[in-house]
Amino acid sequence: MLSVSPIKELQMIESLKSYFYHSNIRDYLFFVISINIPLKLNDIVTLKVRDIIEEGALKTFHIHHYDIHLPDYLLSDLTSFIQQHHLRSDDYLFQSVKTKQPLTRQQVYRIINEAVMTLQLDAHIGAQSLKKTFAYHAYQHHMDIHTLQHLLGHQSKSETYKFIQIEPPVNKELHLNL
Repeated sequence: MLSVSPIKELQMIESLKSYFYHSNIRDYLFFVISINIPLKLNDIVTLKVRDIIEEGALKTFHIHHYDIHLPDYLLSDLTSFIQQHHLRSDDYLFQSVKTKQPLTRQQVYRIINEAVMTLQLDAHIGAQSLKKTFAYHAYQHHMDIHTLQHLLGHQSKSETYKFIQIEPPVNKELHLNL
């Protein structure tokens, strides 16, 4: 099995967002939400409308004592999507058109793979890349590795560094001259 990578380049993220936005708004919303909250794939595909939006506002996700907010720009797209598809609060947000059930792992893979192929991206991106992308960019925005490890539910810092595909920093020296 081929290992997937986080999407490290912001330009690649923007290209994927644009592709999804213009091809399928459901897939766009799925992509943007997935790279902005550190949930497992199954937790994302089973989100219901009530889990993400309430009284016209985006909900805050509380994960391991951390409050995670979705980007404000999603509110109007989410609201339009919900209205256009006549979704109720107990409907799955990311449902199959045919079955009205949550997207499967295979469907998510096909959606992502089609985008990568269409955009001719030289990257190993899959469903797990979305959570890795969140983690990578959280770390790049100076989230402490211990906090990130806890947020992701990892057992060690080395597991977290491996997950985001970053080499741990080398030990620094300290010389006290008291």
